[in-house]
Amino acid sequence: AHALAGRTGERRLLLFSDGADTSGGPSEESILSYCRNHNITIDVIALETPQLDRLLIERLTSRTGGTMLTASDAQRIPE
Repeated sequence: AHALAGRTGERRLLLFSDGADTSGGPSEESILSYCRNHNITIDVIALETPQLDRLLIERLTSRTGGTMLTASDAQRIPE
């Protein structure tokens, strides 16, 4: 997201995630605040795993004007 902050035009961040926090990054509110302040839209391809945090992903996308799509098999996502 930081790389998008200084750019002009539409800014979208595309995430491939199940929403599970496995590395302890910034808080949800911190991410949302940063994206709102820099007009960055979050779109997510949600990987349907047992760890899927659908509510978190829906909050990130809806609060930034983005969309969420789901993928049941990460191996089938085109490169």
